[in-house]
Amino acid sequence: RRAGSMESASSMSSASSGSDFIKVRAASIMSPVSAMTRRFLLGFATWARTFNGYRGGVTDAAEIGKLAKEKLGIEELHRGQLEAIQAVLDGRDTLAVMSTGYGKSAIYQLAGELLGKPTSVVSPLIALQRDQVEGIEDHIGDGEAAELNSTVSTRKRHELIAALERGEHEFVLLAPEQLAKPEVLAELAAAEPSLLVVDEAHCISEWGHDFRPDYRRIRDAIANLDPATPVIATTATANLRVMADVAEQLGTDVAVLRGTLDRESLSLGVARLGSLGESFTLRTDSSK
Repeated sequence: RRAGSMESASSMSSASSGSDFIKVRAASIMSPVSAMTRRFLLGFATWARTFNGYRGGVTDAAEIGKLAKEKLGIEELHRGQLEAIQAVLDGRDTLAVMSTGYGKSAIYQLAGELLGKPTSVVSPLIALQRDQVEGIEDHIGDGEAAELNSTVSTRKRHELIAALERGEHEFVLLAPEQLAKPEVLAELAAAEPSLLVVDEAHCISEWGHDFRPDYRRIRDAIANLDPATPVIATTATANLRVMADVAEQLGTDVAVLRGTLDRESLSLGVARLGSLGESFTLRTDSSK
């Protein structure tokens, strides 16, 4: 599943169900980028009834729905959230591309709760990590999450890892630079995480080549985890090239879920204007 060599992408076709979600069974993509994107396109198939879920289907879906309501106050999961959670619980590496506000965090939070052991979440910014910790503690419970970044001393890091091993924290939020440190990776591996999450996963492709190269090294961290540990990457910002690149970094058999990125609150239009005055009026009206 996580072999070091690149293999050609293979795909699973399915009949159209009219859904906005697209599924790819395998997404190991070959370079260069043009070939990578071309193979990735060949792997696309409309999300359909062929997905059977994991370990028992309907009963498990009901359990996930119950947990979503109890822990997060979600009355009904959006289309694609349940499928992504099921893929993770089935041990599949997964890439979920869904619009902002769709509920990507709920996917890894629910999967992490069901898997039981610690969940490591790679998040790019300290401010975002803290926001996610607060959100988890508000909904799931105090002490359920902790941050591990450059503001945390070595002593505090050891205490945090020990707390993870004792089951006192379910989620640990950290930057890719922390995951790239051998001592941190070894300590996290000793805590036996049941899930690795790469949030804002487009950073692997957009930042990893120069600005923050440790994003490209996440692949090395994945290789050092138990092969049975699933990885889920989430993002709202990924074209086909970025999706293919991220999927290739995750492994050789990646479940890809891509939902519509349409935002009803956003619109784009063109208007012909005869004068500067009309332009000023249009801008004033559109800002209301």
